[in-house]
Amino acid sequence: MSLGHLLALILGSALTGIEIYGCVEYLLSQQGRWSYIVAGGAFVTGCASVLPILAARAWRERRRWLAVMLGLAVFPALALVLGAAIERTGGARDAEQLARDAIARSIRLAEATVAEARAALAEREAAAARECSTGRGPICRGLEERAEAARARLAQARDALAQIGPPPVDPQARRIAAVLPLTEAQVQLYQPLILPMTISLLGILLLAYGAHPIFAARRPAPAAAANDQAPEMPPARRQRPSLRLVEPSERTGSVLAFLAHSLEAAPGSTVDVRGLYAAYKAWCAKGGLRPVSGGQFAADLSAACKSAGIEIAERDDTLFCLDMRLTA
Repeated sequence: MSLGHLLALILGSALTGIEIYGCVEYLLSQQGRWSYIVAGGAFVTGCASVLPILAARAWRERRRWLAVMLGLAVFPALALVLGAAIERTGGARDAEQLARDAIARSIRLAEATVAEARAALAEREAAAARECSTGRGPICRGLEERAEAARARLAQARDALAQIGPPPVDPQARRIAAVLPLTEAQVQLYQPLILPMTISLLGILLLAYGAHPIFAARRPAPAAAANDQAPEMPPARRQRPSLRLVEPSERTGSVLAFLAHSLEAAPGSTVDVRGLYAAYKAWCAKGGLRPVSGGQFAADLSAACKSAGIEIAERDDTLFCLDMRLTA
């Protein structure tokens, strides 16, 4: 494993640990105590980061339905992780927005009060001017006093508006909206999603990259055995199926000669290695040759498949030669 893969594993594990901590903290705040829901949330969060790796592994092993099911399981697992994180980040952002909305509402109410006081002052000043144009009697003085009271209320309303201050704004949302084709409300709605999604995606990708050498490691070739049991063989790098083998001259049944005589390319077909060994022993018996042991057959078959580019895959503890079949 290289230093880059090790660093990716460490960083991916750290991000996954952060997600687990955040999910447990969120569920504890919801449940009020430790329960199986909290424990399950912690394990689901941890599993969510490795599900894509397992799905890719199952796909390479040709377990298609298992790979699809593992891939689909990622979505509900991530929904739990993202939901917990988004509620925390979104809740804090919503609290800030509520405070700004409260100030904006106070400004609107104060402005409405100023407008009403200004209209009342104008009306009373006009009434006083009409009445006082014919003389300053008791009615004129009363209207002037009402106009003065309205003038005082207008001054108080203006002072209250000045104390509230300027309309509140979200500087981050305003600047992002100026750059992107989004409104400030849309930025405030979507921005809390960025950090939780980044943590989840980076954790999954870093773990997938760091774990690749582990999951992609090949099994060593089996040692030769002194019995005739079915052999186990490591998978070889897949190339275009082809059999161009050299048949040696020995009294022992040659595995290369058997493969050249009995195997042919057939895309989509598979040959069970156990059945292939049984066919080899029958071929030797027919030709009066002595079959090699199961371990030697495995070693020769592994070398031949690697040279010919034939892929060998494992399904349910059974090995198969892919895209090949036994001839009649």
